[in-house]
Amino acid sequence: MKDIYNYEQQYKNLIIAIDTFPKTKKKEFHNFRRYCIAGGLSKARTVKLIRNLKPILYNEDLSSFSTNKIYKIVEKIGQRDLKPNTIRDYKISFRQYLKSKNIDKEVIEQIKPGRRYVKIPKQIIDKP
Repeated sequence: MKDIYNYEQQYKNLIIAIDTFPKTKKKEFHNFRRYCIAGGLSKARTVKLIRNLKPILYNEDLSSFSTNKIYKIVEKIGQRDLKPNTIRDYKISFRQYLKSKNIDKEVIEQIKPGRRYVKIPKQIIDKP
């Protein structure tokens, strides 16, 4: 099947983009990329996760994660002026990143991404 979204090239471009990050960030994002691929995630999913993480973690100190720091980051995600599904995707990406860092599972489970928001056509809503 043909890859109409050209994820192979997007993945290569992602690696090039990560290489332009500062040294500590570059190491963390490459480690996460390797974690995703080793965990069996597709290149397309890996690209999406890392693209979602960049606006969240690029300006954060990634050397350690306390529970309070994790909650602050989740709070920042929720306060951003984004669509509900984008906020959900960011939370899912952040949870995946925390799993790669071996953070306590109880803390990770407290980060609830929420349900996917689906727009329903007006005709379906008006039916009895």
